Amino acid sequence: MSRASGIYIIFTAVFALGIWAILALGSATLAAPEDLAGQWAIASSDGGAAGGSAGTISASTMTIDQSGRFFELQFKNGRRVHLTLLKLQTDESSLPHRTRLTLAGGGIAATISGPAGGAEVDFALKGSALEAQLATFHARRTLRFYEPAEAKALRATTRPSQPLSTAGGSSHS
Repeated sequence: MSRASGIYIIFTAVFALGIWAILALGSATLAAPEDLAGQWAIASSDGGAAGGSAGTISASTMTIDQSGRFFELQFKNGRRVHLTLLKLQTDESSLPHRTRLTLAGGGIAATISGPAGGAEVDFALKGSALEAQLATFHARRTLRFYEPAEAKALRATTRPSQPLSTAGGSSHS
């Protein structure tokens, strides 16, 4: 074996080990944030429909757009709130597992908590940019923008979902 071949093999091994280390450390320490993207129906913290009383948001629906750790909440009344994920906590001691997200941006701090992957969460928004100093409400997702990966995997198939018909309605026997 020539010296050049030996150096090539060593560099290839170092490169492969480096990629393996990056993937192993990254998958152990990084986690995607909870997917909240979609349309949400808002109810006040006491379970009734939100309606502008002190401490609630004066909108009946909101849309959440999400890109990684960046969130945009847009309420039906046109108000937009841009937030960034600061902390993601998962409580695995309870069933179902509960998730708590802490977000902030534009003078507003938000806490979102509920079952992991669930369609219902509790919101607490604080800040001088709100009509009230504290707004709390319960929200139920009415439309999910992105289908969970598990659902896609269950739906995957190699056969068409409907039988193919022959062109022109004629049959060949």
